[in-house]
Order: sequence, then structure tokens, then C-alpha cells
Amino acid sequence: MSAAFERCSTEDSGWRPADEATDPHFRTQGRALAVELRRWNASDIAELTAPPNLGEEVGAVLNGRFELTMGDERHELAPGSGILIPPGEARTWRLLSDSGVLYRVFPK
Repeated sequence: MSAAFERCSTEDSGWRPADEATDPHFRTQGRALAVELRRWNASDIAELTAPPNLGEEVGAVLNGRFELTMGDERHELAPGSGILIPPGEARTWRLLSDSGVLYRVFPK
């Protein structure tokens, strides 16, 4: 008896680690999760606030520096840093550098 599998989908985000000129903005979602990869610029976005009912989230900084705030808890993240955020926590991501690339996985 074989199990039925759905096909995976792949997409090019446009981001290349050695190329600062790229402007990635990639978002896709499945049944339960959404994935986002985007460059943040100080001129167009300063922060992102997620609602308190959002489930568990994973974030990773690929470029730049970000601050994550949950209530009175604050985390400063640099390139190569990742974080697992528990469900049910209101959170705010804030860009601390001139630009940055943030990779996030969260419930849709």
C-alpha cells in the first residue's frame, strides 16, 4: 500500500547572498504555513507588528540587524541569527540598520 503525496512547489525568491542590489520579496503559503523572504529598507518599512493570536513563528536574519519585541522581552538579531517565537505572543519586528533581509515562517 503506498501513501499519496502532494507535489512540492519551488520558487526563486530573487535573493542572492553576495548581491546587495537584489530586492527579494518572496511570499508563498501552503495549507498551514506561510513563508516570507524580503528586504526591508528604512525608507519604506520600519516595523511589522503581528497579532497576539498568531501561532508559532521562525525568523532568521540573512542581512542587516533587526529587533524583535514581545511584551517586555527584546531580542537584537544580527546576520546568521535565528529565533523561534512561541504561539500566542504579540510581536514586533523592527529594522535597526539601513536595510536588511529577514526570512520568516509563520501560520497563514
